[in-house]
Amino acid sequence: MTWEEAVIHFQNKASKELIEQCYFHPKPIDAARTFEKSREFKDSLALVNSKKGGKLLDIGAGNGIASFAFAQNEFSVFALEPDSSLIIGSGAIRSLNDYLKNPINVFEEFGESLPFENNFFDVVYCRQVLHHARDLTQFLKEIGRVLKKGGLVLTLRDHVISKPEDLQAFLNRHPLHKFYGGENAFLLTDYENAFINSGLKIKSKFSPLSSIFNYFPETEESVKMKIRGLLKSDMNQIEYYLSRFMSAQNIISKYGDRASERLNDPGRLYSYLLEKAE
Repeated sequence: MTWEEAVIHFQNKASKELIEQCYFHPKPIDAARTFEKSREFKDSLALVNSKKGGKLLDIGAGNGIASFAFAQNEFSVFALEPDSSLIIGSGAIRSLNDYLKNPINVFEEFGESLPFENNFFDVVYCRQVLHHARDLTQFLKEIGRVLKKGGLVLTLRDHVISKPEDLQAFLNRHPLHKFYGGENAFLLTDYENAFINSGLKIKSKFSPLSSIFNYFPETEESVKMKIRGLLKSDMNQIEYYLSRFMSAQNIISKYGDRASERLNDPGRLYSYLLEKAE
């Protein structure tokens, strides 16, 4: 089964709410407009807004939701998506140009060999992409090559495992992998060593329970409950009692990273903001 067939199967079986949480709306423009309004995108935009007006490369752009949102916010967008599907690939991205003043430039290529000059982009954006790399080190070296000095990389929602033996457990429980076989996960050290070897330094690291980048579609309230549960044995009675009355946002900000260290779920998500050294 192809990725497109797997998504169609998912659309036929899943609830409308779950389909929209995954931005697999039947019409690409509906998915794109929903994503542009999301808090995830607003937080993403805030991290790279210093480069507004510059060139942004969206690698593994899928159905173009992020490409559309960045194009709407004054970036010159180049979308890289090897799948030509009209539903979840470059065909979907091209259909979004009918709604844009500044069209998206679409390329059907893979990340391991980018068809661009050195030092070309101000921002490289990868959402749910790095864990699909056939060669993670080469993939990131290509990102480093095409990024300008001082340029930013925002890589979001990548699957992490604690040890190689955990990979199969993650693949077994993934809802779509059994249909098309395209999922993967790496160790945190695999990602971070590949960043360093590509001349990219970590500006911010977002752990599973510290950012909406990773815990969506869970809510802040459900994450608050999870954090308190994970840290109950670490807190004294007073601290644990008082945490009950803290806002979910404050709990996530104060304890999210600490609670994330307790997680060992195969496939949990991490995100990074990176910068190419000057």
